[in-house]
Amino acid sequence: MTTWEWPTWFRWTLRILALLVIVLGALILLIASPVNSAGNTGIGFIAEIEGFRGGPEEAYDRLCSSEKDRVGMEQFLETEGAEYSVLANAGAVGAAAQYPDDAETLNADIRQAWKEFEISTANGQETWRLQLVRERDWWEINGDWKICGVEQR
Repeated sequence: MTTWEWPTWFRWTLRILALLVIVLGALILLIASPVNSAGNTGIGFIAEIEGFRGGPEEAYDRLCSSEKDRVGMEQFLETEGAEYSVLANAGAVGAAAQYPDDAETLNADIRQAWKEFEISTANGQETWRLQLVRERDWWEINGDWKICGVEQR
């Protein structure tokens, strides 16, 4: 007794279609920028500038283009970010507030946000605000959150 099988042409067609779906899916993942929240960008900047992860090179990459024009990379790296912000020399840093909420900043239509940090200094507790903007190139769908200003509150 023989068993029934799918025709050879059909089996090959299914394999080719499956391969095309996998390749197209991989291309979409490579082209689309990862979704990142504004809060994660702010926390990552602080962690990199304080040396908990990465370093000043990675922190500099998180600056928006206008801030990079204002503070050159060489100057930023020489001072390990201290020239840019008091946040680099803070004793302890804790997140205080953010607008809009972190979940809302996943929406690609949101273009600006801010995140506040409470820091301990020799003068006591201070609140500093990071201004964040979403920068994107023409091929990006979401863009990346970038630090575009720091001010004491």
